[in-house]
Amino acid sequence: MLVAVWEKDSGTGDLERRKRAEETAVFLQGMLDEPVDSATSSALREKTEGWITGLRLAALSLHHRSDRGRIMSNLPKESRYLTDYLITLVYNLASIIFWIGKSNL
Repeated sequence: MLVAVWEKDSGTGDLERRKRAEETAVFLQGMLDEPVDSATSSALREKTEGWITGLRLAALSLHHRSDRGRIMSNLPKESRYLTDYLITLVYNLASIIFWIGKSNL
């Protein structure tokens, strides 16, 4: 689980971005059991839009692979599948909760 200790930001967002980058690197290093360079960490954070599920799936697919560089270079420019799935999941869950709440009235 990622836990962040947030400090007061000056309003530029730099501190928050730095914290997210550090958290991503620490998480990936823990999943892969080895250091992860900042370019890989940043690319995966950007591709997954920071979703922990996406980072976990990426780390699982990269684990024990010798061709990580090739895999990273072949990532699609844009991939919305995970985000679309999670948004749909949340929307459907919210619809069910709303329906249950209305039926109990």
